[in-house]
Amino acid sequence: MELSVVIIFHNNKREAQRSLFALSKQYQENIESLEYEVICIDSNSTEKLDPKDFSDLGSTFKFHDFKTDNPSPADALIFGVEQAISENLCIIIDGAHIITPNVINHFRTLSQINPNYFIYTHPFHLGEYYQNDNMTLGYNQDAEDKLLDSCDWKENGYNLFSISNFKQSNETFDQYIFESNCFFITKSNLTKIGGINEAFKSRGGGFINLDIFKNAVSNDDLQNYQLVGEASFHQFHGGTSTNESRVSELQIEFRNEYKKIKGHHYKSPVYDAIAYGCQLNPAQIRFYNLYSHNKLVNDLIKKNKQQEAIEVLNQLISLYPFKVEYKVQLIKLHTNLLQFEEAEAIIEDLLKTHPYNIKVLDASAKYYLARRDNENVKIYTSKIIEIDPLHLPSQLSLLKLYAQEGNEKEKEKTLIDILGFPEDRFKNSLVLQIAIYCVEHKFKKYSEQFYNICLPFKNEFDFLILKVLYDELHESEFDQAYLDKFISQHNLRNESSIKVTKLIKILFRMEQWDSGFQLCNLLKDYFPEEQVLNFLYGRYYYYQKEFDKAEEHLRMFLKAESNRFLFPNTHYLLSKIALKSKDYNTFHKHAKEAYKKIKNTKYGLNYVRSLQFLQNYKPAITELEKIKTFSNVDQGNVKEMILKNAIKISDLEIIKKYAPTDFDYSQLGSVDYKDDVFKPIIFTHIQKCGGTSFRRYLSNAALYSGVKGSQIHIPGQNGQSPNTNLITLNDDEIEDVIARNIKVLADHSTFRSDKVKKVVPNYLDAYNLTYLRHPIKRLYSSYYYFYFGKNFNKTEYNNININDLPANLLKKFIKENANVATAFISGKMWAPDLINIKPEDLTLAKANLEQFQFIGITEVSDISMKVFNKVKPDYFNSFVRNIPRINKGSQVQRERYPNEEIKKMLIKANRLDIKLYNLAINKFISKYKTYLNKEEILKIRSLKITDESLEQLYS
Repeated sequence: MELSVVIIFHNNKREAQRSLFALSKQYQENIESLEYEVICIDSNSTEKLDPKDFSDLGSTFKFHDFKTDNPSPADALIFGVEQAISENLCIIIDGAHIITPNVINHFRTLSQINPNYFIYTHPFHLGEYYQNDNMTLGYNQDAEDKLLDSCDWKENGYNLFSISNFKQSNETFDQYIFESNCFFITKSNLTKIGGINEAFKSRGGGFINLDIFKNAVSNDDLQNYQLVGEASFHQFHGGTSTNESRVSELQIEFRNEYKKIKGHHYKSPVYDAIAYGCQLNPAQIRFYNLYSHNKLVNDLIKKNKQQEAIEVLNQLISLYPFKVEYKVQLIKLHTNLLQFEEAEAIIEDLLKTHPYNIKVLDASAKYYLARRDNENVKIYTSKIIEIDPLHLPSQLSLLKLYAQEGNEKEKEKTLIDILGFPEDRFKNSLVLQIAIYCVEHKFKKYSEQFYNICLPFKNEFDFLILKVLYDELHESEFDQAYLDKFISQHNLRNESSIKVTKLIKILFRMEQWDSGFQLCNLLKDYFPEEQVLNFLYGRYYYYQKEFDKAEEHLRMFLKAESNRFLFPNTHYLLSKIALKSKDYNTFHKHAKEAYKKIKNTKYGLNYVRSLQFLQNYKPAITELEKIKTFSNVDQGNVKEMILKNAIKISDLEIIKKYAPTDFDYSQLGSVDYKDDVFKPIIFTHIQKCGGTSFRRYLSNAALYSGVKGSQIHIPGQNGQSPNTNLITLNDDEIEDVIARNIKVLADHSTFRSDKVKKVVPNYLDAYNLTYLRHPIKRLYSSYYYFYFGKNFNKTEYNNININDLPANLLKKFIKENANVATAFISGKMWAPDLINIKPEDLTLAKANLEQFQFIGITEVSDISMKVFNKVKPDYFNSFVRNIPRINKGSQVQRERYPNEEIKKMLIKANRLDIKLYNLAINKFISKYKTYLNKEEILKIRSLKITDESLEQLYS
């Protein structure tokens, strides 16, 4: 006996007539001399097979009525194999399958070539579509009988292709499959790969067929053979996994059972196979229009022609109406183009028929993520993770969700969970997206692990993006040579323009303008019709302050309507350009459009500013109340903005809600000052000197002053009183601010810099203030803050040890940031000026210090504020009342103190600032001693820096 065929039936009396005929010598070709048996197991059928009905097939067909307590065919299959006489097995686990005429013939040929074979056929369904889809069109047994009678399949079994879902199927001869309903293996090799696992008890066997197939194709001792041009065709019947309504939860049940048995979730195998078979008849090959349409869609997406891709997909869906993949792709494209109604309609339709399809659920989650509907994102990602806990796209969606919510704890937990995934999950380059997310969100301590996981993908464009971001996170110098080499070795024409665009935007954010601009030009060479180039050029010229060119490109981009996802940012940039030209109506129009497209804090506050410029304070308050509910918003800042707008329209109800308890309502709008009395106030804010608290103090003082018309003063406009609002040079409206008569200015700008002179034309009459701090402690604090404070959570930040950091980083920082106080007071700007600070700059700083009406000392900020309240100018009387709480920042832990080598470097580099600090202490005592008691004078005097105090510093 050369072959034993084991076929399992369960209530398949109708289907068995055809399935068994297809296994007979009357149908199978070129096997006249082959001795084989067909073992028919009728498992727990209520309507049993009658052997008499198959007597014409011959005595080699053997029938067994098998009883079992399980709804699974596992026990029946084990029994059937035990009955087999031959060492060679053919297993058909679902007896409703009809095979093609040369399946057994090809088995004989291949088994003689290699005795360690695993031979398998592709499975298809009878009817134009998958049987679940056919059912929605009224397909049933009667329809199928007529279909089979129409094609004369018994005379030519290959006619089955023409009445099947072959052209609609995903399982084509040029693709991997993950189960087969007719395969060949020897008994001994079946045992070697684990046999038939009787633990699969679910209805229909659950994943038992997938398990046997995976074990076989993954075994290195077996040679896989895929039969090309042969197949099995599934008949319509009341079976399990194909005819069960898709709204069932069977797939989840099957997955959970698999995990319980195997200890991990099912993952499709990756394997090699030799294709073997006859030359295909043209009627049997996959329609080329499908391939060409697919290629066209992918090419259009690569070129960022998303609207055109949608049109082609709609044509594809008209040809293949049940293709979930095409509809999922449509959802993604509609979402990208902010066509939310279209996307949601497809989602609703698919969820009715495919509520547990991972691709559908993933597309739904990403859609709601774009809509910032966090609750629905959680619903759909949790459904996916219930089905497949190791699903990387869902983990990425969760990371983006937690980023929107500002949930650092969950972001970190998710990254840790992903790092615990088995290695085979990282064979997909999607892990690059996770790694990019990790470095973009500054998770430095996990970045190296993700970077190393992604090294196998170093030839992919996404890896280039990852490396650029990784080097930035680790403060490595920008590697222009690596970028140039990568670009020269890769044809950008083969890359997605979306990915190239992402890299360009990253380079622009890093202020690598030349590199980004060169990539723009390359992108233009390869994709001359790529409309997003206008957006990129517009952004480039905007930050180069070539606003006319920027506006031209941005308007061209809007007109093209090619990528609506970038429209909000385009409107935002156009609004800023309009603001710079003082075209407040256009500013408002574009700010409104940006905010309408995406409701986030950035666009919302910009829209509010546009309302304020048009003096629409009530609508501004309404929008600020909405913005206050957004995640990741500075509540204090928004509340302060609400209060400012309420003061402008004297809305007492809102003022009472947001004003501090000591707000003086009696003076609201009652006090006025003349320009010749109110001198401008300029606070020179030296970094890490406690100036943030003093700026807040000035801001509150100006805001709650009760000065009539507490708003920006525009000379000659209705006789308004002088402005007392705090304006910073970091404000987005700086260009407009220059035209105004500023009264209070606080900023990280050096003494009488060009910017200060622009913003405060009468700066020579200004009341100048500043704070100085112990130079070594200031630089030490600055190093931590600039390199780590922004990139770590509080716990991580407080545990960093300066002595463990790369020495070259610290040396570089000390060189570029020493003697900052001398630089600021002398009027020097940032690097390279800071690197070139000389003793003569200290002489200039000492002279300029005489121009300051008040100099506070950070280490005694409470005493400084007490003195300031005594010596402040008269016009402060109406709005300076309380000494504010000083912002103490993060406390430096003892274990973070620098070692002796680093301490000496700090002292040596800051000699000029040490002298300036000592001078400031002497001036403070001599100038304000009448306001100080003896203990305060001694405390301030003890702050003077001596060789002895430096020796004891951090010891």
